[in-house]
Amino acid sequence: KAEVADEADEAEEPDEAASSPALPGLDAAHSSFLRLLVTRASSTIAELAAAAAHLELMLDGAIEQVNEAALDEWDEPLTDGDDPIEINQEVAQRLAA
Repeated sequence: KAEVADEADEAEEPDEAASSPALPGLDAAHSSFLRLLVTRASSTIAELAAAAAHLELMLDGAIEQVNEAALDEWDEPLTDGDDPIEINQEVAQRLAA
């Protein structure tokens, strides 16, 4: 859990924000959460809940906003599943491009 919180801290760094994946319509906290999501293929609910709490987000709402932004952009959600939550690697690669 501490590792995920540390990654959330790193995702908030301004230099990283300029070069990291982002989607239109996401605020800074949700963009940081998105950057954390795309660093792994899957995450447990506990890991993501800790990261979301660190960013002062509610997990379900954060996942919903990220997925809605991905759906708006590419007609595909970024995440799938309940626990663990799988990251759609095709969408993640589009974000990194």
